[in-house]
Amino acid sequence: MSRLALPVFVVWLIAVCFVPYWIGVEVGVGWSAATIAALAVAAVLLPLREIEPGLVDLAVAFVVLAYVFAVVIGDASLSAGVVLITQWCLGYLAGRAIMAHFRAPTVSLLITLAVAAVALLAIVEFMTGTNVFVLWESDNPLYSTWGDVQERGGVSRVEGAFGHSLALGGALSLAIPFALSAPLPGWQRALIALTLLTGVTLTFSRTAMVCAIVAVLFSVLLQSGVGTRRQRVTFLTGASVVGVVAFPLIGRVFEAAGDEADNSAAYRGELFSLLPHMQLIGQSPAFQRTPDGKAYFGTFRSIDSAIILTGLTYGLVPLLLLGAVLFAGVVLLVRGEASAGTVAVVAQIPALATVAFITQYTILFWCVVGAAVTGQQLLRAVPAAAFEPSLRRTAPSLHPTSRLTKSGTS
Repeated sequence: MSRLALPVFVVWLIAVCFVPYWIGVEVGVGWSAATIAALAVAAVLLPLREIEPGLVDLAVAFVVLAYVFAVVIGDASLSAGVVLITQWCLGYLAGRAIMAHFRAPTVSLLITLAVAAVALLAIVEFMTGTNVFVLWESDNPLYSTWGDVQERGGVSRVEGAFGHSLALGGALSLAIPFALSAPLPGWQRALIALTLLTGVTLTFSRTAMVCAIVAVLFSVLLQSGVGTRRQRVTFLTGASVVGVVAFPLIGRVFEAAGDEADNSAAYRGELFSLLPHMQLIGQSPAFQRTPDGKAYFGTFRSIDSAIILTGLTYGLVPLLLLGAVLFAGVVLLVRGEASAGTVAVVAQIPALATVAFITQYTILFWCVVGAAVTGQQLLRAVPAAAFEPSLRRTAPSLHPTSRLTKSGTS
């Protein structure tokens, strides 16, 4: 089975990055290509003795048990369970197994190469005005939901295979900490990271751009394994140049969009009115489904916040528990003990507050969460030198531990 490990991981990356969300099979429930591939990853790589149960595993298990309890008392929907099991849990287990089997340098390299290709295609998409993935039509409701390209200010926003500009921007920004710590020469890591930033910019999503900027700052200032001080300064300079060059384009697009972006932000602010409707465990009583099958929480059809939607769907206790896990990641980051996966997850906090879990972004995010948990366990178990990427085992590390972080971290 170990010989299948690399192929199934690569297939999963391809499914996430290049197969639209509406492509899948219907077996009891809908299974996207990324979900099927994640199931294969978990089947091939689990169980691994390197994976030791920890507090985060208990938190995820509690969320599942809370959902089961909600089903028993009649306060849960089938769709919520499908998402929880097939995307959250499968992604999380796949990430745990992937990091345990391949270790940090290989995982960082493969994720970097795959998502860099996504960013390049996004740039081509913007330049040509054509999204080849939406041409991959499918006669199902998912294509009706995600198969249209969004616009802002009369300009098409890049989406790639992710079906939404926010999902693409979130995926690209998730990859930045991995790109900056991949076992590649410094100039290549910088070039790839700048390509990711360019792709994020072309989504014209403020949330995605904020997440990308946060990921860059956290990686350069607080994450070890991203190069010398001089390399960090050089990369920050390059990122600033990208921002300066892109600023006129971004300004024109948002100016042409008029009140669209402001109205979108105001809508998200109105979602806070749903907080009192959360119950401790289970689905909010504000949930309702119309005769035509549309779901609402109160008067809101779309809940553009993963944090609020989690509380409304699974309950306040699961939300607070997962919030505590996220806070632990922030503590690790501040202490200079965060792996690339942990940095990536923490940098997504702006997206979690303003974007729902949608399309492949969902399973990719939870895979990175699982990889971050395993990565932190391995950091505590072995010397940091084992995580410092190098082109040859006998060669000095290309990415020495940052002086800005504690020694013995990666």
